[in-house]
Amino acid sequence: MLAFSVKATVPLLLATALALIHTCIKRFLDSWGEMLLLAGIASYWFALAIGADDLGVRYLMPVFLMLFVWVSRIAVEMNKKTVGVLFNIVLVGWQAHAALGAFPNYISYFNEIIGGSKSGIYYLDDSNVDWGQGMKQAAEYVHAHNLQMVELLPFSQYESPRYYGINRPLRDDLDTYRMMISSEHHAGTYIVSAHHLTRMMYIRPEWNPRNAVDCIGDSFWVFRF
Repeated sequence: MLAFSVKATVPLLLATALALIHTCIKRFLDSWGEMLLLAGIASYWFALAIGADDLGVRYLMPVFLMLFVWVSRIAVEMNKKTVGVLFNIVLVGWQAHAALGAFPNYISYFNEIIGGSKSGIYYLDDSNVDWGQGMKQAAEYVHAHNLQMVELLPFSQYESPRYYGINRPLRDDLDTYRMMISSEHHAGTYIVSAHHLTRMMYIRPEWNPRNAVDCIGDSFWVFRF
């Protein structure tokens, strides 16, 4: 539920709330169709909550699709009045703004309720914040700023930074965390995956995102020592 509430767009959350209220007042508009959609949403969510062993909101994608269909029930009712038409336009425009504004960093998207994508690291981890999608952007950042003394600590050791022209030793997670937990850091720039920061920012305060000098694609944070 937490993952859905912070990863879903605000227009979808508003439309879902309105659809629930509308259902309580008007009952079902299409009993079999809506019951089938709601049963699908509830059963899938329950099975996911019981059996899922991962943290990714990606597993909720079928729920998003079914919700898009179900909340459309409010559209006809809203279009009967000018205020309702304007409200629908605002919702559609807001949804479009959220989609275009997040491009191309959709994986690390979080809604405005918690402060946007840069605040997501305080709520979720793993593929919700970084799944290796920002490596190209990180490499472009290194080249654009002509960084020489740079430590790149990506989501995993399999992201091949050398492919993007960054020569660095491959480290597994254990080596990465040993480096980050050390009380001494050599001078230079550290570009760290949000995935690692979620684990380290409460252990070593210097890795708190608030101490970063820059952010790359909402999935890498830049520190200087």
